[in-house]
Amino acid sequence: MKIILFFAVFLFMSTSLFCQYTKKDALITSDDYIKKSKQQEDTGYWLLGLGAAAIGIPLIIWATDDTNESDLESLAGPISMLVGAGMMISSIPFFVASENNKIKGMSLSIKNEAAPYFRNGNQLTESVPALSLKVGL
Repeated sequence: MKIILFFAVFLFMSTSLFCQYTKKDALITSDDYIKKSKQQEDTGYWLLGLGAAAIGIPLIIWATDDTNESDLESLAGPISMLVGAGMMISSIPFFVASENNKIKGMSLSIKNEAAPYFRNGNQLTESVPALSLKVGL
């Protein structure tokens, strides 16, 4: 009985997972591309800066160390430098993706704009297709 109850609850929960609603009509706007570009650029700069620090700090410690008498060398410096180099290399795809999303966000688009006009002394609006261009400064 416990096994049947367990499988019934499991079946009920697994079918309810497929019933989640998503917005299919929500399109990605150019503002979303610009925001995504900014976040990717920030991530790229963080990775580049932290990678440079992970390489630079062991180099500074090694250059200022006057006592090179230890027989046992620590692997923390070389490992930190390898991780830093990996972080610096991994920042490149973020910069490339950021530039691609920025180009997508600043592209041309066609929108329906409201154009006012007068008829019989009344101001009315009419939907007119318009070409828009976003330029980032």
